[in-house]
This record gives sequence, C-alpha cells and structure tokens, in this order.
Amino acid sequence: MKPRLVLGLICLCAAPCLAGPPPSLGGESPFEKNRALMERGEYRAAMLGFMELVMADPENSRAREHLRLAGERVVKKEREAALAEKRRILTEANSSRRLIMTLRAAKEKRSVPWRASLAHAASLAGDINKVKEAVLAFEQWLKGVPVYSDNKKEFLGGIARIKVVFYRTIKSKYPYLVQGRTTVDSRDLASLTFSQESMSESADHYVETNQAQKVLEKADRLRRVERQILWHYRIVEKATELYCRTHYAESMAGFRDVLAFDAFNEEALFFLDQAQKRLGLAAAGNELK
Repeated sequence: MKPRLVLGLICLCAAPCLAGPPPSLGGESPFEKNRALMERGEYRAAMLGFMELVMADPENSRAREHLRLAGERVVKKEREAALAEKRRILTEANSSRRLIMTLRAAKEKRSVPWRASLAHAASLAGDINKVKEAVLAFEQWLKGVPVYSDNKKEFLGGIARIKVVFYRTIKSKYPYLVQGRTTVDSRDLASLTFSQESMSESADHYVETNQAQKVLEKADRLRRVERQILWHYRIVEKATELYCRTHYAESMAGFRDVLAFDAFNEEALFFLDQAQKRLGLAAAGNELK
C-alpha cells in the first residue's frame, strides 16, 4: 500500500477519537444515575427515571426490574410515613383529650358552687321576709358568673327561673305592683333591698328622697351587670369561632377581653395558651421553609 494512502486511512480513523466519546458513553449512564438515587433513598425520583428508561426501551429488563423495586420502596416509604403521621396525630389527640378533660373538670368545679349560689338565692326569694337577702345573693351570683362558650343558655335560664320566684313572692304580698305583668324587672328587685316603703302603693313617691335615688342606682347596677355578662358571652363565642377557624391571633384578643372581665376563666386561659402555642409552631414551621 502506498504511504500516502496509509496516512490518509490513519487520519480518518483518528478523527472520531480526537472528537471524544459519544455523549451517551461519557460519565455515568442514566441507569446508574437512577440506581444511585435509589441507594440514597430517593425512591420516587429513581422510579420516575427508570420509568423513562422503560418507556424508551420496553425490552430493557434491568430497567423494568429496578422500576418495580423503586415502586415497592416508594409504597413502603409512603406507608411508613403515613403510619408515623397517624401515630403523631393520635399522640396529639390523646394529649388534647387530656387537656380538654382537665378543662372540663375545672369548669365543672367552678360551676357547681355557682349553681348552688343561684339555688340559695332562689330559696331566699321565696320568703317575703328574706327578699332583701335574696336580691343581694342574686347580685353575687351575677358577679360570679363564669363566662364560658357553652353555658350562656344556663345563665339565661337561671335568670328566668329566679325572676319567676321573685315574681310569685311579690305578687303574693304586693299584687298591685305586678298587675298586668308576668315577671319582675331590675327596678322591682332593687326596691326589695330597701325598706318596705319601697314596695308600697306609693312606690313612685318615696318618703325619703334619697331612697328613690338608691333604688334607681341599684336597678341600674343590676341592668349593667347583666348587659356586661351578655356582651362578654358574645365575645367568647366569637373568639372561640375564630380559634376553630385557625385565626389564632384574632381569637387571642377576644380571650384577653374575657379574662379582663372574668380573671379566673379557665376556658379563656386554656384557649389563649393554645393559640399562643399554635402561632409559635406556625412561625417555627415558616422558618424551616
């Protein structure tokens, strides 16, 4: 063979070598990359990678086998994660249940004497000779009301019941004072705390000028306390609703208002503490993102 021809063949053979290996042969192959993902525990990414290889070459048995393995591990990992989440939720639920039971017990412990105080006031209200004490006992009952999200009906029912007792007592002794009415008002109750003259037929013209003023002030005080209690019931209902809708910051303002009125309110203390914790957890979660 002529030297020139041999030199030409050598150049032709050497040309591809000078350009380097084909891209598919350079570095780690797609199969090896996906297998490395599996070894690192990134099973879902590996599964998707092997799926692409199988779609490109359905006869690739190695890719099909590793696709199956990656899929099984994805399912296993997700099942384990689901079980761990279930255990976490159950643990949190049990903890919350214990807190709720503790809260209920605390509320009931406080409600028992509150109910007893109403029963005591009602028993006094049934005796015409003890109505002055009854009104004072009723006022103490009002001042001691625990404003909870679930006892508003009991509060209103208590007021209605004791007013029925007062009405019957007044009607039996002074029927003309409640003529045409079926209940008593704060003015009637205030009058009971002063002399018998307050309950006379000339109730609008008291013998003592300052006595009339005292009755009016007492009546206004009773009305004001009832209005304040009803107002705080609306606040605690709204705050509880906001908490349940996960508006924790907004709910905290309401619970603080309730505590300003009822400093020993266990329910408001409980939800205020829970709202603070949940806001803290949310803030910590945002920092991790």
